[in-house]
Amino acid sequence: MRRGLIILILIALIGCRREEVPLSLGTVLSSDHPTTIESVKFRAQLAGPENIDTTGFVYRWDWESDKTWDTKYSAISFISRTFARAGDFTVTVEALSLTGELLTATVALKVSQGFSAPVPDFKVIPDSGNFKTLFTFDAGQTTDAQEGKSLLTFSWDFDNDQNFEIVEKGNPIAHFQFAEAGIHKVNLMVRDTSSLWARLQKTVTVHMTDTLIVPVLRIAPEFPSDRDTLMIFADNSYYMGDPAMPLRFSWKKFSGAWSPPSDNPVFTWPQPPNDTHRIRVRVYSVDNLYNEKEIEVVVSRANRKPTARISQNIRFGNISSIYQFSAWLSSDPENVPSDLVARWDFEGDGIWDTPFDDKKLVTRVFPTAGVYKVTMQIMDTGELKDIAVADVRVSPYSNPTSQIKDVRDEQIYGIVQIGKQWWMGENLNWDMKQSGFGEYYPSYCFDENPAICEVTGRLYLASIIATSYTGETEARNLCPRGYHIPTVDDWLELLQEVGRENAGTDLAYGGRTDFNLLLGGYAAYHHYGGFTEFVPDSLYKVAYFMTNPVSNTVYVLQYKRNDTKVQFREMTPEGYYSVRCVKDR
Repeated sequence: MRRGLIILILIALIGCRREEVPLSLGTVLSSDHPTTIESVKFRAQLAGPENIDTTGFVYRWDWESDKTWDTKYSAISFISRTFARAGDFTVTVEALSLTGELLTATVALKVSQGFSAPVPDFKVIPDSGNFKTLFTFDAGQTTDAQEGKSLLTFSWDFDNDQNFEIVEKGNPIAHFQFAEAGIHKVNLMVRDTSSLWARLQKTVTVHMTDTLIVPVLRIAPEFPSDRDTLMIFADNSYYMGDPAMPLRFSWKKFSGAWSPPSDNPVFTWPQPPNDTHRIRVRVYSVDNLYNEKEIEVVVSRANRKPTARISQNIRFGNISSIYQFSAWLSSDPENVPSDLVARWDFEGDGIWDTPFDDKKLVTRVFPTAGVYKVTMQIMDTGELKDIAVADVRVSPYSNPTSQIKDVRDEQIYGIVQIGKQWWMGENLNWDMKQSGFGEYYPSYCFDENPAICEVTGRLYLASIIATSYTGETEARNLCPRGYHIPTVDDWLELLQEVGRENAGTDLAYGGRTDFNLLLGGYAAYHHYGGFTEFVPDSLYKVAYFMTNPVSNTVYVLQYKRNDTKVQFREMTPEGYYSVRCVKDR
């Protein structure tokens, strides 16, 4: 750094109204060539008789002697000035005493062009994001005393490895997407045409949060006590723009650690202590990004509350279907079921459609298609309450529908008439006994998650079905009484009725037939030399429906998500496939 130029202006007193005082002017320059990037220091110094009073003067300055004063009067006799342009300057100083004496002096100054490094600055838009975020780096606030931004070169180093990923002249804007989360150091170097440069480093936080993930939480019981099992459900969470995206969930209570992410959307806490608890959930997308939500749960010290439970005749139907809901499966440790009262919210909008009543069996026709969260609140004689929710899907069609009950496990299935056939409107979910089949189980819940079976049904091992569930007797029938595994001819009759060209669209969930193809994926045993590997695959992507009979191979009806067609495929009998039953004739 150069030292500032010091100009001593020696001013002798020149009397304006009294006796004349000789004025002498001397200048001392530390450099004969000051530049535009240096601060020039001026000092006004009065010279005259020994008894001259210098404390009674004030000073002002005219930097270009254009008779326009650039400063106001000040008692300080020294000042600094940086000249922005090169050239010859005549500087004038005026000294004014309190008695009205006025003195002036001038000094000539030659200023050369100086060159300074740029002053870099940039902002990051947005200030944080995830690895899918395209960040904008705007160095438009960078300045250079001698040059405009169009002459500057902007070099960006986004991973702090001293190698510049982007180098552009005249363009202060850069875009970059970071590959992983963390705190990243970003370096900007700006260089001018004189090869003068400067650097600036800022940090960018790349997190794992994705705001398109919407965590939705509900608790059961609604008012938990320390004698209940608290359950927090995140199963209504979704990803904006792709509601069908499979999500994973992680939970955290108190100051504990996060649980490992899993497909289970339910947090369970038996007999939580009496207190106010804050429980957090992270909902993960398929990209392993997440969004968090916290719920405050007040656990009271109270009697045990009733347990709400809804049974329903069908899950799938249409605007002509009669849905029946019962609260009779609700229970309470201190009350018999007949003492409990229930009320219903059929749309799940938080508005109760019925008052509390001891008649706990209700029916409903939904005139508008949609997915409804039918909510029931049960209350005991102590006015303790619990809530249960039943998922109902209503299509805009009017195909004939009904329901059947499987007497083996009391499950109820919706059925739909298509042409002259009656088909189950959802996949079979009967869990037959596990014994008697050696090391292989005859049925399987995808990922061993019962919640998935509630949605897409179970998968069945074709080789065991071929030997043990041939349908020759009722005991050897896989389907509920009066129904059977469809043959290829059964499927062909269905496709003939629907039409092959758009069978995939018409039979899929939401299609005009109310058949509701559910994408249960599949699983299979693969043998490699001396060991066997069990591999599940393609949940929510594909459906394979088993046909009867099964021999060395099994024919399945295949449907892929969003495909307009279905097709028959030959598969291994060592695979697990979905089953859709058709009514006997």
